Amino acid sequence: PPFSFTGLDFTSTLNYVTSTSKTNKCYVCLFTCAVTRAIHLELVANLTTDAFLKAFRRFVSRRSLPSHLISDNAQTFIAAADYIKMVMDSDDVRHYLSNKRVRWSFITNRASWFGGFYERLVGITKSVLRKVLLRHSVSFDDLNTILSETEAVINNRPFTYVSKDNLNPITPAYLLHGRPTITLPTLENNATDE
Repeated sequence: PPFSFTGLDFTSTLNYVTSTSKTNKCYVCLFTCAVTRAIHLELVANLTTDAFLKAFRRFVSRRSLPSHLISDNAQTFIAAADYIKMVMDSDDVRHYLSNKRVRWSFITNRASWFGGFYERLVGITKSVLRKVLLRHSVSFDDLNTILSETEAVINNRPFTYVSKDNLNPITPAYLLHGRPTITLPTLENNATDE
């Protein structure tokens, strides 16, 4: 099933505005299916064990329990290195994952290409968010909505070339849901016959 083998990573810091016009940091926890190349995005307010576990529980309740999680080695993380080490050392996380029979492994140290299947999608996610947000300040709730829409757009990217002969390409959303979750624009032939 989709997300049985899942890659896990965090994007860089995002900023949101509170009701008192104060700017706070938040992060995107990205889950990537190694088979369907689908993603699941969770917005987390901080990099604590509790925030990660809640994001993981939301992921599991929507996508299913993975049998294997894989993520960067703690030494290769820049912003979240201490967090991942703390999460793996946490008795709560070890207990939760062992009860659910989820195996969590890290990629080989100094071998970032092993995580290429999720690192590429981190880059795509950051690019989409950068284009959508520009330099605008949004609330946490608005950012969560934008993140859900970003997930839908990325999961509707075609695996194959789209032409007028092939208007229904295979996408991660099609593999997850049996249909696209966003309709793609139709191709029109504007050439006139002479």
